[in-house]
Amino acid sequence: MKKLFAICVMLIAFNSYSQDTIQITIEQAKDAIVAKQQNRTLNKKLMMLESGYANLEDHLRLMQEALENEQMKFNLLQENYNILNTQYEAEKAIKPKSKWWEFVLLGLGAFGLGFTVGSL
Repeated sequence: MKKLFAICVMLIAFNSYSQDTIQITIEQAKDAIVAKQQNRTLNKKLMMLESGYANLEDHLRLMQEALENEQMKFNLLQENYNILNTQYEAEKAIKPKSKWWEFVLLGLGAFGLGFTVGSL
């Protein structure tokens, strides 16, 4: 009988100390509730910060793409300028300077000389 009583007492004690039941005080429960609420609040703030960070990353990526596009446009314009400048220099080297002023001055001089000689 003593053995049966000892076994019953051990089973009752075993049941009360099992992991299925947790015995805490009311203060510990209140602290746990406050901690859980703070955890939820912090999780919400963290999610907001992460979404803001993701938005900033997207904005930065878009700005970098725009900068790369503008850099490519600038490089293309600079290449076009260099090509046009090379063409200008080549045409300037091939084509002699216009001498029409010389012809005009020679014609005026001849006219003046002829007029002077003719009036004598």
